[in-house]
Amino acid sequence: MTGFSLQWRRRYGLLLLIAIVALTNKMLQETGQPLLPASGSSVQADYIFEDFTAIRLDQEGQPLQEIRADEMIHFADAGLALLAQPLLIDPQRHWRVKAQTGVLVDSLQFARLQGQVHFRRQAPQRQPLSLFSEILDIRFADERVETDEAVRIEQGSAVTDAMGMRLELDQQRLFLLADVRSRYVPPGH
Repeated sequence: MTGFSLQWRRRYGLLLLIAIVALTNKMLQETGQPLLPASGSSVQADYIFEDFTAIRLDQEGQPLQEIRADEMIHFADAGLALLAQPLLIDPQRHWRVKAQTGVLVDSLQFARLQGQVHFRRQAPQRQPLSLFSEILDIRFADERVETDEAVRIEQGSAVTDAMGMRLELDQQRLFLLADVRSRYVPPGH
């Protein structure tokens, strides 16, 4: 029974990832930047990893970013990889983000994470910052994290809800785009 349930979960996860890529591709086609080639082209996975981990190093050999996923499906022709249960970590900027699914585009130039996304920044001598949303885009080259979806931000005793957000990691600036509501939650409540 356990083997069947694990196999079923993997197949379900693969179908979910394909559906997410198709939806993301449709959304990006509207902006003129499709993820996948035009209809009629064949896109096939060139490899699949289970329990995937990759570490990108800086010029001094120190970890720059780490990516972990239960499963990674790579499509060389499309320049993207699908991730199941991804965890992205940036030890130099002190942040990590996890989600149910993700799509990496162009060798870490862009990532779209979907499903119970939790971004957490724990910088030294600062209160931890947590962001929660259903979709989160990470633009690595611009050091920017953003969403047009509903977002909840928690830092210390402050809880803020908004529609849309942009976080510029290099400048440590947070922009809330619309419908901003904030409240103070006393410790222990």
